[in-house]
Amino acid sequence: MVIALENISKTFAGHTVFTDVSLLIAPGNPVVLSGPSGAGKSTLLRIIAGLDNPDSGRIQIDGITANSPDSLLAPHKRGIGVAFQKAALWPHMNVKQNLAFVVGGLNKPERLARMQYTTQLCAIEPLLHRFPDTLSAGQARRVALARVLIFQPRYMLLDEPTSNLDAKAREAVNEVILSYVTDKQAGLLYISHDEGDIAQIGGNRYVLEQGELALASTAR
Repeated sequence: MVIALENISKTFAGHTVFTDVSLLIAPGNPVVLSGPSGAGKSTLLRIIAGLDNPDSGRIQIDGITANSPDSLLAPHKRGIGVAFQKAALWPHMNVKQNLAFVVGGLNKPERLARMQYTTQLCAIEPLLHRFPDTLSAGQARRVALARVLIFQPRYMLLDEPTSNLDAKAREAVNEVILSYVTDKQAGLLYISHDEGDIAQIGGNRYVLEQGELALASTAR
């Protein structure tokens, strides 16, 4: 059970974003990705999620080929939850409706079980009937994370999930992430520039720079 990237390369308009990137994302062992702006971190995340295609290389998810010249696994079949820098909650829905929409296809007992688990984990029970425009930045980010976790993904791809939050809110969001990784033995790719985030998440740290991926430090 692992996401394996093998020699992934990507170019845009003749510009090489990265070349021959190989990486493993294993259950319960966070991977932190840092590097300068424009280095291709978000592009790599989108490729893993199935939102973009590499020019070459292969991605395997739990032994199934997700990207190759002759096959493409749809994003919703990859068992991956994705969160970008902005919360991007649906403004016309309250918090409970934002969450319920994600699991609308499940039977009622499973929907209720997931709602209870996720709202308790993210500590958002008091927010369920509030609308996004009434939430603080930290609250909105926890709700956005809950919307990913209620799907109970095997893997999470998080693109700077604590950006523009104060230190206390950052720590709270990261605690939720780590609790889920531990509880569900989920795989995690976490993009961040913040040294506090990087230290709190732990795991293996990689740096993407000038088109190349390098291991900067390993889990202690």
